[in-house]
Amino acid sequence: MARFEEPIIAVKHVVSTEPGKKDYTIVHISFQSTGSTNIQCVNVLREVTNFVRQRERGRGATKRVWAIEMNEGREIYLKTYSTVDKVDQMLKEWEIFYICWKWWHAPMRHSKAIGYCMAYQMYKECSEGSVN
Repeated sequence: MARFEEPIIAVKHVVSTEPGKKDYTIVHISFQSTGSTNIQCVNVLREVTNFVRQRERGRGATKRVWAIEMNEGREIYLKTYSTVDKVDQMLKEWEIFYICWKWWHAPMRHSKAIGYCMAYQMYKECSEGSVN
């Protein structure tokens, strides 16, 4: 219940004492009103703060304005979650799969298929001339 009153945000800066190891930052964020969504990342965000973003819909007399709670982690999530759906759709259309009893082949095939999708997207951008 406390999560709905105040989202959980934890930032831990880890300073390495061993030579050859790098410092890193771990961030954990629970979203306040979007169910049980949690994000944990390493070296993506240095700090996380809560802020309010104004949202509006409609025009004239039917225009509605409201506020939505935000933080940097949620903003990144909302801007990029459709990318996963697009990649999954491309993988489904390409039908890159085969049946094998060796379970460790599945992640390898999936990562190769994602590599093919990204290479194809880069090829399209280069051929269209939209890449410097």
